[in-house]
Amino acid sequence: MKSSTKHYLGFLYFALAIGGLYWSQFFTSFLFWLALTGGIVSLCFFLRYLITAFSRLETERIDNTTILAGALGISLLTMEGLILAYAQLSIMDLDTALPRNPPLLVAGAYDEQAHAAMKSRHGVISMPDSWARKSIKNSNNFYWHGALHELDDNKMRRQRSFPSARADTLRIMVVGDSLTYGVGIEKKFTYPAILQRLLSTEFRVEVLNLGISGYQSEDTLENIKKFLPKLEPDLLIYGVCLNDYLPSGRGQSASDDWALPLPVAWKDFFIQRTRVAQLARDAYHQLLLQTDLRLDFLDDILLDFEGYQGRFSRDVTEMARFAKKNETPFISMVLHQSPATSGRVHAIITATEAHLAAAGANPVTINPYLIAYQDQVLRVSQWEEHPNELANALFASMLVPAVTEAVDLSAYQLR
Repeated sequence: MKSSTKHYLGFLYFALAIGGLYWSQFFTSFLFWLALTGGIVSLCFFLRYLITAFSRLETERIDNTTILAGALGISLLTMEGLILAYAQLSIMDLDTALPRNPPLLVAGAYDEQAHAAMKSRHGVISMPDSWARKSIKNSNNFYWHGALHELDDNKMRRQRSFPSARADTLRIMVVGDSLTYGVGIEKKFTYPAILQRLLSTEFRVEVLNLGISGYQSEDTLENIKKFLPKLEPDLLIYGVCLNDYLPSGRGQSASDDWALPLPVAWKDFFIQRTRVAQLARDAYHQLLLQTDLRLDFLDDILLDFEGYQGRFSRDVTEMARFAKKNETPFISMVLHQSPATSGRVHAIITATEAHLAAAGANPVTINPYLIAYQDQVLRVSQWEEHPNELANALFASMLVPAVTEAVDLSAYQLR
């Protein structure tokens, strides 16, 4: 083959590989590594044929680089395939049988459909493409972890305006942040929706979910002042998240300490396209958290816990005062997806319930939940820290007796 022909072929291989790498975002992660490996190998061939003045030593170096790139590419392809196979086997091995007599659960709070949704996320070590956030055109709605997330103009999880209150129907207004909104799960599996289903078996009831992602105690207080007079609920429930201590507008810590010294665009490029890069990122993040080289949101709260407690206490005291002024019974409950009977989580929960009690917010203690499910992780997935379907079913189950104690339900009894 003539040297000029080899040059053209080398250039063609290189161009096709680079083009494949660019367009691989539309293919699977497996094809991404194939395109990347092909691009590097083609570049080596291209350089070898393009420059004829190489010495024997330089030619050998290029050949060795080509072999190394090919071997590395094959290794990455194999890892990608193993991760994909593991995910598929986990789904095939899905056990949908409900656990027998789980503690604290009220009958009907947790069903086969909720259990299957929760179990389908177990054993997955890299986030499937179907779980990625997908915005819906011409709306505020989006999909996340395969669940539709609806947002109205107030950023609440609803599409229609609030109906007028009815004298024969118990109206419960639930406020809080993303744990009340129900990020990562379907709306029907959120604890306000479950609470309505449980109470509706005996009473005429409507539960309005006013949870808004990112809200802290300051924001929830303003939400109560805005909507309680308009909606005229018969009961107010505050679902407390531990990060409600943080100042308004400040979300959970997104610490990027000890990040790998690579351009963000490069890291995002690989993470968005491959499971290997996602797995490496997640493992590195967990390593930094375990070694305290990177802060989590509990660290963020505890940095100024004394100061945060003062403001949180003032906020919940004002919530209770406002509810009393509007003659609305008020109860609260701390929500958390990682129950523990010791450590930082337990200490913050204990302090929170004490502040709620002192403020007159009538907290429903979650100690039975912490004891029964201690050290179990009830989050949606490792990429979504919010409570899963089982946790929400437990929250609703614990609220049922508190609701019956707070309000005289005889007027709403089904005939």
